[in-house]
Amino acid sequence: MGVQPSNTPQLIDTLLATARAYLGVDPEISCRSVGGRRYLTEFRLCFERATPPIQLRNCPNPLVGACVNPQLYVLIP
Repeated sequence: MGVQPSNTPQLIDTLLATARAYLGVDPEISCRSVGGRRYLTEFRLCFERATPPIQLRNCPNPLVGACVNPQLYVLIP
């Protein structure tokens, strides 16, 4: 997807924009703060219920956990 695990912090907004460009929908990104550093913990996709074939949809809450602002940086372990 163009985003790789790295010790270099990534802008959360860049992660959202990259996912949107590749998938066509907004994902949900979950982060955790440990020792003053923010880490990506989950990258979630949302689906329409009971609509075969499976269809992606925009997640209602794109940022959860310690990802409270798209202008913050996160590490991707």
